[in-house]
Amino acid sequence: MTLQREHHGKIVKKYRVANVTLTEARYPPQLRLPRHSHDQAYFCLVLRGGYEEQVAGRSIVCQPSSLVFRPPHEPHSNEFVRLGTHCFLMDVDPAWLDHFQGHAAQFAGPVQHAGGPSTWLALRLLREWQRMDDLTPLAIEGLSLELGAEFCREGRTKSSPTMPGWLRQARAMLDACYAQPLTLSSVSNAVGVHPIHLARVFRRYYRCTMADYLRQRRVEQACMALRSLSVPLVEIGLTTGFAHQAHFTRVFKRVTGMTPGEYRAQLAR
Repeated sequence: MTLQREHHGKIVKKYRVANVTLTEARYPPQLRLPRHSHDQAYFCLVLRGGYEEQVAGRSIVCQPSSLVFRPPHEPHSNEFVRLGTHCFLMDVDPAWLDHFQGHAAQFAGPVQHAGGPSTWLALRLLREWQRMDDLTPLAIEGLSLELGAEFCREGRTKSSPTMPGWLRQARAMLDACYAQPLTLSSVSNAVGVHPIHLARVFRRYYRCTMADYLRQRRVEQACMALRSLSVPLVEIGLTTGFAHQAHFTRVFKRVTGMTPGEYRAQLAR
């Protein structure tokens, strides 16, 4: 096994500020990287293409909008897809990790998120870097720490041992029926609890209302659909549960910080 100090692939752009190093990298089609590790922890946001990774005894498929975290010295191997891959990476120094000393367990092993607040924050980091001005270093420092905090929150929610089984059922129903006009009453009836109790407990664990959660799920599904550059935006909006194009654009930008068209342009770069 080899120890890597730099990421493989073609480095398109690189920038360092406030204990983080941002890198845009492109990987050639069908590149295979043997078992190796990195001396720093890092986040990787897949913008285009994808890869399969062998890590911690399991195989993980990373597609566009996947955000992965790897702790330092975590052995892994990679195989990239035949069309090539475009990634945005954020290497973090030990000093950056020190900000989260009370939540070290969340950064102890490999993690993958497919969409969600952490992914949107990573996209905001990328956009801030791309429009570079005199305030960019300050913005990147703030966004990187916000990303770390949200990453901890998401991990803590998923691993909570006290979450009621009926709440997991409610979330599964929202995940499966995200494009349908669900109501609080219909979900509460399905899981057998009072609507007010469901709303209160859902917000406590997921830090958002059920309506906000549904919007996020619709946006996540829209992001996956936007990988196909030929499907019209209006069609994607309707099939993922939005009432019309303006509704789709408004909610998508509120969640991700960019319009569907701007997000698709990121994938096509």
